[in-house]
Amino acid sequence: WDVPSCLVSCTPAADQVCASPTCATESVVSLSSFRGHSNVLRVVLGEMTNITDSVQHTFALRRLRGPSGGTFPTRLAAELRETEAGRVSYVESSGSFIFVVPRHVGSIVAAAGNQLPFRGDTGNVLYVRFQLGASLSASPVSEGVRLQVQLPPGYTCRYAEPVVPSTPGLRTEGPQGRGDLWWRRGIWADPWTFSGGVCTYTL
Repeated sequence: WDVPSCLVSCTPAADQVCASPTCATESVVSLSSFRGHSNVLRVVLGEMTNITDSVQHTFALRRLRGPSGGTFPTRLAAELRETEAGRVSYVESSGSFIFVVPRHVGSIVAAAGNQLPFRGDTGNVLYVRFQLGASLSASPVSEGVRLQVQLPPGYTCRYAEPVVPSTPGLRTEGPQGRGDLWWRRGIWADPWTFSGGVCTYTL
């Protein structure tokens, strides 16, 4: 989720006061050499009548576009604190879930691999790029979530392994873009299986 800007307004309770708050976007991950997605909204409240069980103001957030890659049904969360280091009150949204149809992308990386592309060559190595529209997780009581790579007719899957950090086209800055689909449940395991021209990764 990457929100470039936001706008918030306050509608005061009857005969009460609620000044317009300010809203700015921030990133959960922010390094000197890397700017993550702006996926946090920091709202600073203005002067207002104290909120009580009988005085409740209404805040409205605008200019929020959905994640371009989509998201599975989820809720929004909010923290409320008096100061930066103060005690936090946490709440999740209620009612309908937020949902945007996920968009997935899979493609062959042209900047690396494919050194044996001709008819009759064997042992060619291809680099595959996955871009998932939403986070995937597997339930311990289910059969798991799977990703499949279907090769063209005449090709056979033999093995799969993570790319090395120096692979051309792989982003090295920031915590994302490492290209590792191997690590699972805190231990080294091989989640890949192969059947003819189909490579399957199981979470």
